Amino acid sequence: MTNARATIQTADVLQVGDKTHMVHGLPLSEDLRTKIEETRKEMGERLPVWSSNWDGFYVTLELRNSRLYLTSLEIDWIGDTRKPIGLGEGNDVFCAWFSGELVAVKLSEHGRNNLRRDVFLFKDGVLIRTKVEKKPFWKRSL
Repeated sequence: MTNARATIQTADVLQVGDKTHMVHGLPLSEDLRTKIEETRKEMGERLPVWSSNWDGFYVTLELRNSRLYLTSLEIDWIGDTRKPIGLGEGNDVFCAWFSGELVAVKLSEHGRNNLRRDVFLFKDGVLIRTKVEKKPFWKRSL
């Protein structure tokens, strides 16, 4: 078996109470994707494409009263900077379009040999279940 190499992906941020999780897997609504494309056209610059950020955006999410909110959205800008995308009045967007899992992966506090996955399962932007999976690090299929 050969080793596959890949660029580590930049995670999005999920705030749950006083805990911050680094998560992957949130697709954006069509409206937000359109906002990103319009912003890129307005900027008139060829924006960088990073292999560490294949979806081209960075989001900050917050879980409040079992509902998922997008609280900030940014895209890559020139150099290592990011450009915020305005979310409109109130600035927080309820993620009603999202049904699926957000997965936070980290090494367990109980040693480097275990991988912990905190899985948040949503339906129409509402949290319906969480689960924690622990696997030996060498069995780390994500």
